Amino acid sequence: MQESHPAEVVLTYKNLPVDLRADVRRLGNLLGEVIAADLGYEFVDTIEEIRELAKTIRRTGKQNSWNDLTNKLLALSDSELLAVSRAFNQFLNLANIAEQRHTAANTTTHFKQTWDELAEKSGMDVKELVQSGTIELVLTAHPTEVLRRSHIQKYDRIAKELARSDSTDDEPLHRLISEAWHTNEIRAQKPTPLDEARWGLAVVEHSLWLAVPQLLRQLDAFATPNQLELAEIDTSPFKFSSWIGGDRDGNPNVTASITEEVLRLSRWTAADLYLQDVEFLIESLSMNRCDETLASQTHGSDEPYRWILRPLRDKLRHTRDVLERADGLREGMKLSAEDLLNPLQQCARSLITTGQRVIARGALLDTIRRVQCFGIELLTLDIRQEAPRHREVFDELLHHFDPTGVTFSAQSEAQRIEFLTRELQSKRPLIPTRWECSEQVQEVLDTFSLLARCNGDGFSCYIISMASCASDCLAVLLLLQEFGVTRPIPIVPLFEKWDDLQRAGRLLDQLLNIPIYRDY
Repeated sequence: MQESHPAEVVLTYKNLPVDLRADVRRLGNLLGEVIAADLGYEFVDTIEEIRELAKTIRRTGKQNSWNDLTNKLLALSDSELLAVSRAFNQFLNLANIAEQRHTAANTTTHFKQTWDELAEKSGMDVKELVQSGTIELVLTAHPTEVLRRSHIQKYDRIAKELARSDSTDDEPLHRLISEAWHTNEIRAQKPTPLDEARWGLAVVEHSLWLAVPQLLRQLDAFATPNQLELAEIDTSPFKFSSWIGGDRDGNPNVTASITEEVLRLSRWTAADLYLQDVEFLIESLSMNRCDETLASQTHGSDEPYRWILRPLRDKLRHTRDVLERADGLREGMKLSAEDLLNPLQQCARSLITTGQRVIARGALLDTIRRVQCFGIELLTLDIRQEAPRHREVFDELLHHFDPTGVTFSAQSEAQRIEFLTRELQSKRPLIPTRWECSEQVQEVLDTFSLLARCNGDGFSCYIISMASCASDCLAVLLLLQEFGVTRPIPIVPLFEKWDDLQRAGRLLDQLLNIPIYRDY
């Protein structure tokens, strides 16, 4: 092995900014050193030869270059091909990290331009724009997502180290890149819905938890010179929800018990994250000057802010401990977002009233905005179920009442609407207590039972895939009512077939002309 051999795996882009090019080269060099230490410098040379051949093909398109590349790859063993693929994959991930750092450095300028354009086109000022709308982003478990949570976390640490490290000190980056290289990228087994849920929560914990307050502070920075009062303690236009653990459309692995477990995991993660925030605030808010309201509630304590936040810390600890139990969801749901917000906002109002606004607008404001954005569950769940599964419930139910009668699915749409509307107005129970239904129907009923136990808390909407008629929505409404869900959950029909899409406007008109549905 040649000790002086340059171990470099890097692409050059002539049009890239100098600082971005330097970051890419730095990370590529470190990756090359890691690969050389593992597989030898000769293998790094092989990677470099493949890269050069690919560049030549892209530049010239010559057939002999294609032949040379093909022969080079055919000469490699399966294990060598895998290593080459891993090398290029990891380099591209590192290049993305460098690009994100460069993009983030210019975010404020782009951010201001975006808001200026939006305000001009809409005729509204930025304050109106922020307060009049909600930006809701939905996380999904995409079937092509194979990156493990371990790599997501490692790449996140590499990004943080790159942002703060001295260019002369490569040891921390070298170590992190080595950790990534020696960790298998691809899961050995197909992820379960709970694995996917943990991935989604990791995205919140390691990315969104920090990103949302930072983005809102950029909005503040834009608003201040424009005399816009955006720095209000209860403003957050962002919301996050998830299909992970709630999307049971054709997926038998997502059951009511899985959804309940995902809710529990989500609330546990929320309690843990908020607990870290509150513990930091208790440490930081040591000042004694407060307004009369806070003084009266803290009985003249010399540390009123710590006094009022300690019970919240204890509640969060208790909630987190309870949610560690498999059966802890019901008790763990007793803590609400309002329970979090009230003491935090009292502290903020007192600090502002007593001339300590700069303190109120520190970590305290970030925590308040997190509560406004993420709530107590971090990610609200969308329930997604296909329309035929709801029809099966009523098919079996009507067969139970009248084995010789016409099934629900066989009735005309007018008959189905008439039946569902009548039952929605009825005061008697629809589902008998000793009804032995199929396992598939029971699973649908168990989902509505879970919604009822939570009274819809933690859920953002009920999505009906493959919806084709008004009765599909009425069926879900009836089941929500039958199980006693009193908090209105939006019912969202997905018109996916061409004919259904063509009729979607008429179907919605029909639905909204049914008084009981329109009122809901």
